[in-house]
Amino acid sequence: MSSIGLSGRRLLAAVVVWLLASAVAAGVTVFALRSLAPESANDANTLSPIIVAQVYALLIAALAIVLRPHFREIVALKRPAVRDIYTWLRRRLSAATTIVITAAAFALIHGFPPILPLAFAIGIGFGWIRERSGSTVPAVVVHALHNALMIAVSYALTGWTARLPPWS
Repeated sequence: MSSIGLSGRRLLAAVVVWLLASAVAAGVTVFALRSLAPESANDANTLSPIIVAQVYALLIAALAIVLRPHFREIVALKRPAVRDIYTWLRRRLSAATTIVITAAAFALIHGFPPILPLAFAIGIGFGWIRERSGSTVPAVVVHALHNALMIAVSYALTGWTARLPPWS
């Protein structure tokens, strides 16, 4: 990735900016809830989704700031100068073998043993999409839609509304 200017220092800077911003955002959120709705300040069901959303948003922001002007290239919003692992493997192996290897890597990255078979199966689907489209972007979009659907189904099945507590 050196051709797009991604040095160890820049990556470390992105991680440090992200962690600091996440800690500040979490602190502000907890402080605000304690001030405005003390009965909910220690409720994990109230705090968790807010803080998780903040952390993910801040990760994207930190990477965009620290890695600019190459951020679009790194997140594959335009054709990358450096090929991804799928392309590298595909040059050397058949489509089926490449899809299986990348699906296994996708499952292992998720790391939670009960979902490994499901993650592997979904990785096969994403690999197929990658092979057919020639791009990682459609698989990323499908992954985001899948995650949003799983969150919606989880909310529907548990009855959790993720509403903020009423302000007193």
